[in-house]
Amino acid sequence: MPESSSNIRSLLFGPALCTLLLLAMAFENRGYRGEADFEPFHVRAARAVNSIPLVIAPWMGQEEELREEERKLLKPNAYRCIAFADTRATALTDASRKVLLMVAQCKQARDMDGHYPPKCYPSRGYMKVGDEKRRKWTVAGKTVEGMEYRFERKEQGRVIRTTIYNFMVLPQQGICPDMKAVTAAAEDYEQQYYGATQFQVVFGGPLAEGSRRDERDQAFAELIAPCLGVIRTLSDGAIQHE
Repeated sequence: MPESSSNIRSLLFGPALCTLLLLAMAFENRGYRGEADFEPFHVRAARAVNSIPLVIAPWMGQEEELREEERKLLKPNAYRCIAFADTRATALTDASRKVLLMVAQCKQARDMDGHYPPKCYPSRGYMKVGDEKRRKWTVAGKTVEGMEYRFERKEQGRVIRTTIYNFMVLPQQGICPDMKAVTAAAEDYEQQYYGATQFQVVFGGPLAEGSRRDERDQAFAELIAPCLGVIRTLSDGAIQHE
């Protein structure tokens, strides 16, 4: 009798254990979110990026289109490239007081990998000048941490110089100074679907020279200040449906 009872318990225990394991796996899988679950966040992110104004006094902007080859590489959910000109009276005779603001938001973090200054500028024939610098800027009382890159290339005997102020934004993490956090997000099962956003403020001509750093910092602060609300939206990790 004891042996018979033991056999019955064994017969019952096996299926019961399998059932419990299957239920546990189903419960665990239910917690994972797929790419489609993040779509509401990307709708809000695109709306935020598209809200960046063309007039940020005293700067007047003009929209520029993303080239088709860059669009295929970047696969942006939202993209703005605005060429701003300084309209202050003191800047009217200075053709160098023009600045490019670029904002690109991707649905998957890995799509940002090939589109940041140390990769995309050398592919256009630019050479890096000096070491890249970690920078901190004060924008409307908020600290924005990012990177400063300097490049140059020769064109018809002339040297074309470019200085870029660059930072990333990740949902649930906020502003990130470089690609390290974006690369880590791309390797995370769920974080990858939050995507990433990149801000570039690009200075050319005499304004790219090292001696005009204070002017660049001022222009950066003026142009990024109206974007702080956009950055807050892009930093939000909520994916609730509207």
